[in-house]
Amino acid sequence: MADPRRARLLDLLAKKGHVELIRLLKAQQTLREEFNDVQSLITSIQQLREAHQAFTPTLGSELQARQHYQLRLEEELVILLNRSEFLGTELTQIHAKVTALLHKKKLTTDFAALVRDHAKQAKELAEERRANAFLSGKLQHT
Repeated sequence: MADPRRARLLDLLAKKGHVELIRLLKAQQTLREEFNDVQSLITSIQQLREAHQAFTPTLGSELQARQHYQLRLEEELVILLNRSEFLGTELTQIHAKVTALLHKKKLTTDFAALVRDHAKQAKELAEERRANAFLSGKLQHT
């Protein structure tokens, strides 16, 4: 494959990686926002649980309602903690993918520049040889 074509192909691969990088960064931002929302909900539920534990029931129905409410808060807290753990794992995986893509894009771009420089040098060398051959041919004819 000719060097300019190879450099162009490498540039296209770098652009493809850039598009994938943008997609991953948007997904990462969405996950981070959701993670922050879940963390704020966890904090709110923990505050509700603490406030509810301070309440002392005086009637049996109040005790039963307190226990039911406490059970619901605990269930919601477990669900949110599991969701938070899942989102944290997803964020870690996306971060690893983003880092790998950035590295790959840099390598591809650097290699494309190297190929482009090599092609330019080869072209200049070929032109110089042609010019030298032309001049030496002219000198022989005179």
